[in-house]
Amino acid sequence: MNDLIKDITHVELQQISNRIIDGVGNIIEQSKRTIAVYLNSEVSMTYWRIGKYIAKELDSIGEEKYGSKIVATVSRLLTEKFGKGYTRAGIFRMVKVARAFPEAEIVATLSRQLAWSHFIEVG
Repeated sequence: MNDLIKDITHVELQQISNRIIDGVGNIIEQSKRTIAVYLNSEVSMTYWRIGKYIAKELDSIGEEKYGSKIVATVSRLLTEKFGKGYTRAGIFRMVKVARAFPEAEIVATLSRQLAWSHFIEVG
């Protein structure tokens, strides 16, 4: 092994190293793109499931009567427990999207190509 290292020139060593770096870099970049698509899809599905669940609960108690107060309280409690991302307006958007797209399969398919903000605009 040491003989091989002694026989390789500095230029060859640099070329081989650069080729390896380029190949590994391509793998990393592809993985980053795949992860971004997966995360976007999972965020959209999570928000859709939250909206679906809350819509079902609101429908069962009569949303017109108490919906706004319930969503405001749920927003506050979710924010306390899980951090930002659960504003009153955000929860109402989740419910709106869930009602606009009632089938999980449709949301799952679209979420691979659309960001959550697109769902909000379409819903």
